[in-house]
Amino acid sequence: MREDIRKERVKKYGSFLYCTHRDTICSYMDNELAICPRADCILDDPGYIALQERIAKNRLKNSGQAEKEELYPARKEQKQKPMSRREYLLEQIKRKEELSERLYRENKPKAADMVFRQAQIMKGELQK
Repeated sequence: MREDIRKERVKKYGSFLYCTHRDTICSYMDNELAICPRADCILDDPGYIALQERIAKNRLKNSGQAEKEELYPARKEQKQKPMSRREYLLEQIKRKEELSERLYRENKPKAADMVFRQAQIMKGELQK
């Protein structure tokens, strides 16, 4: 489209894409003749109408979800109670023994022995 025609239509209608026939903005009006090249208007196309309805439904659904979402959702699980030193050591011993078993199965005896010794040391601390 020529620049002088574009400026004239912007002054007259507020947009160079303005369709005087349907009183709307139409992307097909981007020509010098200001005549829509389509035989039927895009606004009458059933596919376009269905698409716009689907878009409107999705906007409503999404805006409703945004209102329902909380900024900080409530915790479902209760906070854990603080562990005593004994409970902590028992849990660490259990984890180290399970790790050493896995390392033995993976054929890593040096690492498994080291972890198992650490578990034994922790058991000794527990008995004190």
